[in-house]
Amino acid sequence: MFSNKFVVEGKLAVITGGSQGLGFALAKKLVSKGANVVIISRTESKLTKCVAELKKRVEKENQFVDYIAADLSKYAECEKVREYFVAKQLYPDHLICCAGDAYPEEFIKMPVAKIDQGIDVNYKTAVYLVHAMLPLITEPVREQHLVFCSSVVAFYSYYGYSQYTPLKAAVKALSDSLRQELLPYGVKVHTVFPGNFQSEGYAEEMLTKPALTAQIEGPSPAIPADECASIVLKSLEKGKLYIFTDLIGWVIASFSLGFNPREWWFAQIFLSLIGALFGRLIDLYHESLVRKQFNSAKKQK
Repeated sequence: MFSNKFVVEGKLAVITGGSQGLGFALAKKLVSKGANVVIISRTESKLTKCVAELKKRVEKENQFVDYIAADLSKYAECEKVREYFVAKQLYPDHLICCAGDAYPEEFIKMPVAKIDQGIDVNYKTAVYLVHAMLPLITEPVREQHLVFCSSVVAFYSYYGYSQYTPLKAAVKALSDSLRQELLPYGVKVHTVFPGNFQSEGYAEEMLTKPALTAQIEGPSPAIPADECASIVLKSLEKGKLYIFTDLIGWVIASFSLGFNPREWWFAQIFLSLIGALFGRLIDLYHESLVRKQFNSAKKQK
């Protein structure tokens, strides 16, 4: 019951979005715990700097750190990633999909390029790489872990997140499907639903976030990426399938419990009842904020 369900020492962890944010924070902690780590992202200059820092944390004689520069939104490049591991006869034990990008903005003002970017970064990077890596994930059959990074907004989308939430909801649905499909191969599929955490991506997100989006979101301080990574790893070690980095994320998920994995069953069942009774009232309040803003804008004109 209290054993470590996510052993990393001597194991090979592959992390997408590994040059910054949660991906890099996880890479640092995994290397410090004795894991072999390969990080993947598009920008080679960032990757070389990250690998240099990760190598300073290597303590085991046979431990290694490497990187692959690839645009995982292109399937051909995902196949090249697979060939890298085939050529080196390496079989990843932990595949962690952390790539993500949010562009909060009103949908009517959204450039099509940003819509495409959301699809590419938030969904294609996960579904393409996992599909390309399936031959290495499913053979030989052994205990492995596949970790998807979704978002707490996958459970409740609101004003300003039309570019981001649909794809993170798709990642959740993908992980739910693969949790069943990969079960016979010994693969445990986990989904992380982070709240706000400090990163380069979060700083960029704040540049475009509409005031109304921030108002609906409410006070949600961004925790350091290292703290977020620690929460994720501790949850993986406990064997959690759905992982939350803050209380409000867990509560929102409990409001829409459905067929989802759960913990603290009775507490979540109670919260799901509360959500059924009052959830729509919260949404109606958010709708009133939207109407109030636009009525105020009309008066000013």
